[in-house]
Amino acid sequence: PLLLAGILVSALLNLIVIFVSIVSAYLFGLGVLHGTKGSFFASFTEFASVPDFVTSELKACAFGLTAVLIAAYKGLNTRRGPTGVGEAVNQSVVITGIILFGINLVITEIFFAVVPQRTF
Repeated sequence: PLLLAGILVSALLNLIVIFVSIVSAYLFGLGVLHGTKGSFFASFTEFASVPDFVTSELKACAFGLTAVLIAAYKGLNTRRGPTGVGEAVNQSVVITGIILFGINLVITEIFFAVVPQRTF
């Protein structure tokens, strides 16, 4: 259950971030840049595609899975009481950050190899 919850929460959080990003870009484009709705949606559909969103969700799920696995492993192998718990938390954060960098690199390279990049 913990593993599935971590994956689900990271995927849902990613959807929230995507939604807020699109709405923020829309409001900034109209309010600050004084653009039009049509120009925003035309450029949005030109630059954003379904594979981008699918890859984003795939990355979020992989990140959630990795974070939960590392945190659970470190938490279950903790020694020396509260001091050990603090060290396990710090170690899991650092290890997760380093491994997520590598996972992001691999998934991005696979994405660029599979999905042809558009040239404008």
